[in-house]
Amino acid sequence: MRTCSENSRTKGLAPLEKSPDVTSGLKSRPQARRSLTGFTLIETIIYAALVSVSIGLVLGAVYQIISAGGRLQARVEVEAEANFLMNKIRWAANGATIIHTPAESATSSVLSLDRTTGPNPIVIDNDSGNVRIQQGGGQQILLNSGTVRVSELVFERSTQSILIITLIIEDLLSGPYGPTASTTAKTALYLPQL
Repeated sequence: MRTCSENSRTKGLAPLEKSPDVTSGLKSRPQARRSLTGFTLIETIIYAALVSVSIGLVLGAVYQIISAGGRLQARVEVEAEANFLMNKIRWAANGATIIHTPAESATSSVLSLDRTTGPNPIVIDNDSGNVRIQQGGGQQILLNSGTVRVSELVFERSTQSILIITLIIEDLLSGPYGPTASTTAKTALYLPQL
């Protein structure tokens, strides 16, 4: 008896091959599984954007804190300079016997006076933002530091024995929008000895 393969050879046909089972091939392949532990690209982009926004907000807050500290420091320095200058002017006026400038009922940017003690005259003036003092015609000495500028110094003599002093001072370490600190000091001195 002839087999099927022999029959096909004799007739010129190709031998029959066993057809593959469709379901057996699928079972033998490993199943593709989606990993549930990783991030997708969209999730990664969203998280990066959230982190960027958070960092931006924190840096903005830190900048504001540092800037406020700098402004406060400048304000303290300006106030200290104003107090020092006013005390120096009070010292010069204390014990004054004659005020040469300003005249009575006049204002001036220069104070010139004689005291009972020490070299006379004492001259205090404002030269290009710097307050200077000169005693007895000697060398002029700067009273303020280089970190501030005195924008205005006015001596007003309202009566024979009252001297009004106005001082406007600002710091030179300016921010992008001008000086970070400035102050105006005004005082009236009663000089009974005049």
